[in-house]
Amino acid sequence: MSRATDVIVLAGGEARRLGGVAKGEVEVAGRAMLDHVLEAAAHAPAVIIVGPDELARPGVPTVMEHPPRGGPVAGIEAGLELLDKRAAEGAQPPGDAVVGHLDPAPERLVAVLACDVPRAPAALPHLETALAAAPGADGVHLTDGEGRSQLVMLVRHEALRGALARLGDGHGTWGASVKRLVAQLNLEPVPDAWGYGRDADTWEDVRALDALMQEENDGGNRTAG
Repeated sequence: MSRATDVIVLAGGEARRLGGVAKGEVEVAGRAMLDHVLEAAAHAPAVIIVGPDELARPGVPTVMEHPPRGGPVAGIEAGLELLDKRAAEGAQPPGDAVVGHLDPAPERLVAVLACDVPRAPAALPHLETALAAAPGADGVHLTDGEGRSQLVMLVRHEALRGALARLGDGHGTWGASVKRLVAQLNLEPVPDAWGYGRDADTWEDVRALDALMQEENDGGNRTAG
């Protein structure tokens, strides 16, 4: 069965260690980190930004968990709800379509990325390959050298929706940690051998990512030339 990978980009964090600036607007390699993620994910059938209105980009729907500052899991839930709403709005076949001859609907996958992990989209082909090799898993996620989950995951849509429902049953997802969400899912780890999960929690991280991505861009330009 074919697959369609939608993308949820989390961009609503407070960034206390960056002085409270909007993380998505912090520049590395000459561009806002959010724009690096969106450009690399532009091939996806649907992309949702979870963050404040000031981070909105043309043509990309933006949503915020309610109430705000609910954390990444509440943000993922808000993003998934908007994806589902938009999918339902576009689900009707053309009026003259013969339903019996429609191609099977592709399996829906959801990639969850964070705006302060600008190289994360490069991990998606590796995650897709790992998920194809693990048909019994709910999804896959990037893990660091110590086996800890990074906020770069690819999950089957129905499994993610079910996990959010279980996690929020009677309590809601507001304030829930990613660790608790991961515990609700059967995720296969994908060790980050490429460093795609490097984030920008501090200004030192930002400078390191800026240098790395500038070097990558310069290398690509030399190859193209």
